[in-house]
Amino acid sequence: MASSRNVFGFYLLGLASWFVPLGIQMVLFPWLVAVVLHMDAFAVGLAQTAMMAPSLLFLPIGGLVADRGNARRLLLVYHVIYALPPLVLAVVLARGGLSYPLLIAYGVITGGIGAFAVPTRDALLPVVAKERGLPRAVALVTALQFLGQLIGIAFASSADRFGAEPLLLLQAG
Repeated sequence: MASSRNVFGFYLLGLASWFVPLGIQMVLFPWLVAVVLHMDAFAVGLAQTAMMAPSLLFLPIGGLVADRGNARRLLLVYHVIYALPPLVLAVVLARGGLSYPLLIAYGVITGGIGAFAVPTRDALLPVVAKERGLPRAVALVTALQFLGQLIGIAFASSADRFGAEPLLLLQAG
């Protein structure tokens, strides 16, 4: 059986594998709407709402699923599923088929997946952080979430130079 230190380390690795791509998405998604599709600020706001709205509906359901399921397995599934939308979007972009309705659908799908992953990840933290002390573990996890997002944002800042496809592939990876 793995030590609690190793288990917590794997938890942190999984956390980074979620928040670095989230940082990429935070920049790339509105960039695709505003710069690539040349949409106005209202359309950008509406697209971002499509990404955030599923949380209102699905966070409680995601918490219920997390309470009744195996959080580790669920997170593995959510991570795999979360990689699919950016892969599909990269293919669509490469074929020149990007559209506003597609980005709205992308936002709803990724927001929905996130609404299930967040409570599952939070439910798993007390289990994997037993020996560290929960307040200390929460502080470390919170700091790493922001660091992961900053790393993702730094990657996404190169969108004008490299285009969206490589960043979407990085996000999926």
